[in-house]
Amino acid sequence: MGSIALPVFGFNVGIELGQLLVLGLSGLVLAGLDRLLALARAPGGTPTPYRLRVLAVSLVVVVVATQMAAARRPW
Repeated sequence: MGSIALPVFGFNVGIELGQLLVLGLSGLVLAGLDRLLALARAPGGTPTPYRLRVLAVSLVVVVVATQMAAARRPW
């Protein structure tokens, strides 16, 4: 039991650090995208950068979920 505990602990810590890295990089990319959208936005009537980002991320989620559902279809 003791010989496997340390490697499993190290593996779990590595996974968690990898997740934190992905989340941090995603946050930086989305913050940069918000700034670019805010700079490119014409005054008056256009959607806010936040709304554009929500729509873009939602579209990506729909595409990925559709692909996953199609890959697991029973027919």
